[in-house]
Parts: sequence; C-alpha cells; structure tokens
Amino acid sequence: MDRVDSIMERLGFREDGDDSVKAAFVKNLIKQAYGVDVKIPPQYELKKAPQNIEELHDASPEAPSIEVGQLSFDFEKTNQVG
Repeated sequence: MDRVDSIMERLGFREDGDDSVKAAFVKNLIKQAYGVDVKIPPQYELKKAPQNIEELHDASPEAPSIEVGQLSFDFEKTNQVG
C-alpha cells in the first residue's frame, strides 16, 4: 500500500502546491474508494477571491448596438474537401 504523498508525487502534484488542492484530491480518493462524502477541514478549504462586480455602461449615443441571437454553423459546406 502506497502512502498518499507518494501517490500524489507520481501524479505530478507539487510538494509546494496549495494545500486545498491536495485536500480536495484526498477527499475525492475517499469518496471513490468508500462512497462517502468527507468534509474538508476549514483550514484547507479553497479561499475564494472577493467578487467585485461593476456594471459598465457606455453613455455615449454612438455606441454600437449588440444584436443577441443564436449562432449557427453550416459544417457540411465547410468540411467538404475539393
């Protein structure tokens, strides 16, 4: 039986990598092996960046209008060779 750190090293995990990534990997291993969900300790949870969302409005009257619609492609014509 291999140790988790040797398995992670063979899979390419960096030793100096983020601990939350390592914890998520171990959590997934446990879930796949035993079919149970485990909770990651708070010190290893991913730190989410604050989301500062600003709405941008262009008040200039000459701003181009954007037409919203469904994209469609005709692959039969574009994939023909000859």
